[in-house]
Amino acid sequence: MKISEIKEKLKIGYINPVLEEIFASPDFDAKDVSFLSEEYMREKSRKYSVLGEREDDGIKKALKIKDDEAALTFFNLAKAYLDKVDGDIEKSLGLCMPDGYGENDSLDMLPMAVLFTQLDKAKERYIALGMSENDAMMHMEAFGKSFEKASTLMQRTGLNRMYINWLCIYLGAGLITVSGFNFEMKKYNLSGVFLKNKTTGKLLAVIKDAKIHSSGLILGTAGCENEEGSYFADLTETDTEYIGYPVNEKGLCEKEKQVLKKMEWEKVLSPGDYAVSFHIPKGADLSHSNLDKVFSEGIEKIKSYYSDKSVRCVICGSWLLSPQFEGMLKEGSNIVAFGKRFTRLPFRNGGKDVFSFVFPPGIEKYEDLPENTSLERALKKLYMEGNFLYSFYGVFEI
Repeated sequence: MKISEIKEKLKIGYINPVLEEIFASPDFDAKDVSFLSEEYMREKSRKYSVLGEREDDGIKKALKIKDDEAALTFFNLAKAYLDKVDGDIEKSLGLCMPDGYGENDSLDMLPMAVLFTQLDKAKERYIALGMSENDAMMHMEAFGKSFEKASTLMQRTGLNRMYINWLCIYLGAGLITVSGFNFEMKKYNLSGVFLKNKTTGKLLAVIKDAKIHSSGLILGTAGCENEEGSYFADLTETDTEYIGYPVNEKGLCEKEKQVLKKMEWEKVLSPGDYAVSFHIPKGADLSHSNLDKVFSEGIEKIKSYYSDKSVRCVICGSWLLSPQFEGMLKEGSNIVAFGKRFTRLPFRNGGKDVFSFVFPPGIEKYEDLPENTSLERALKKLYMEGNFLYSFYGVFEI
C-alpha cells in the first residue's frame, strides 16, 4: 500500500514529509502490532487513568486497527514519527491524524492508541523539568480528562482533532497546570506589537500587517467579510518612532495611523518573543482573588521550569476577553473584571467559540438555547439579533 493510498483511504488532509521518509525506510515495520495488544492498552489506560468507564469500548475499537491495513500502517507511522521528534511540540503538532470515518470506528481510537505509546516518555519529560513524581502524574491526568471530553463531544468513544493537538503539547511537557488553569511557554506569533508607555506603564496594541474590516475587526472575522471600507494596517519602525494603527479599549483597530515616540514608548512583545500563554478551563473560577493566586503561582512555576527563556508578558486568547461583555453583563461580573486585566488585540475568528463552553452540545437553533443564567440570556439575545460574540487575544506584563 502506498502512502498516498493511506492518505486517501483515511481521509487525512496532510501527510508530513517526514512520514514519507519513515515509510520509505527499510527499518519501518508497517505490520507491527506489539503496541496494539489488550494487555498493553489496559496497562497504560489504568496507569494514567485514561479511558475510565470507556475502557472496554475504547480497547475494543483500538484492536480493530490491526484488521485495517491502512489504519495499522498509519498507526506505526505516527508512532515512529512521535518517537523521532522526541517531545518537540511544534513538530508533534505537525502530525495530522484522522478523526474517524464511515463504518470503521477503529479510527476513533487510532489517535489515543498512538498516544498510549508516548505516555511514559511524556511523564519523564515533566520530571526532567524539575517536577516531583506526584506533580508529573497530576499533569498526566490531562490525557484522561481530554479523552472523556472528546468522547462526550463526539458522542462516541474516541479522540478528535482539537484534543489531539492539545495533548501533543502535554507530550512535550509544554503545559503547566495550576488549580485547573494551564500555563504554556511559547513564541508569540500574532499580527500585533505591544508597546508600553514609559511614564504610565499602560500597554498599547498596534496592528502589524493585517487587513482590517471597516468595523475595526480583522477582515474575514464572522460578519466582517465585506471588503468595502477595509484597509491594510502596517507598522513602521524608525530610530525614533513607531508609526501604525493602534487598538482602542473596545478591541478595535483605529482607522488613522498614529506616531508613537520611542522616548515615550518601549516595545514589550513582538512576533518571535517568548510569552506565557494562559489557558482557561471550562467552568473556571474567575474571581479576582483566585486569579491573583493562580497567576502568581503559575508564572513563578513556568519561569522556574523554563528558566532559559526570557519572558515579559502573559497572553490569552478567549471569548472571555470580548469587550462586548462590558455592555452585556453587570460591572461587577467576574468576566468583565477578567477582561480588564488585559490589553486586547483582535484576531480573525468565527464568533462562536463561546458555544463550546457555555451551552450544551447539539443545539441547532438559537431560539432553543437555554436561559438559565444571566450569561446565557445575554448570549442568546445577542445571537438571536444576528450578532456574534467575538474572541480576542489579550496581554498583560509580568
